[in-house]
Amino acid sequence: MLVRVADAAAQVGFVVDEVRWLTSDGGVGGGDIGVFAPDRNRVRNALQGLRAAGLRCQSLNQFDGVPNDAVKVDTFHRAEGLEFKVVFLLGAAAFPRPRGAKQTDAEYAERRAMQISQLFVAMTRARDRLFVLCKDRPSDVLSGALAHFEERDERR
Repeated sequence: MLVRVADAAAQVGFVVDEVRWLTSDGGVGGGDIGVFAPDRNRVRNALQGLRAAGLRCQSLNQFDGVPNDAVKVDTFHRAEGLEFKVVFLLGAAAFPRPRGAKQTDAEYAERRAMQISQLFVAMTRARDRLFVLCKDRPSDVLSGALAHFEERDERR
């Protein structure tokens, strides 16, 4: 599912609402949900928003591998090796990051390839449902796959 939302705060709000809905009927536990973002700043914002909404969550660096009912939140990269029934990807439009002013062509190509790999890893953590959130349009990396996504526009 590709979900268009107004901004980064609205992305977290959408996740809060969906987590509440998913966990309300008992079909999905909080521990069956992963929320991943391209950078630590977005991870912090997601953790703060989920906690402010009264939802139990934890960063993967606090997760010891023992199943619990906390929503797992961290970067695309940290999600590697894990599996969740439901995955939310925040900031899909901002990934991969634009070329840095001092980067050579080779450095940028290498960094871009690594970031695309991390995005793919994060996407493949979803067993049953994947939500890719963006403001207007997703990263150009996903443009060829858009026909395989259902789309929702939550911009208000």
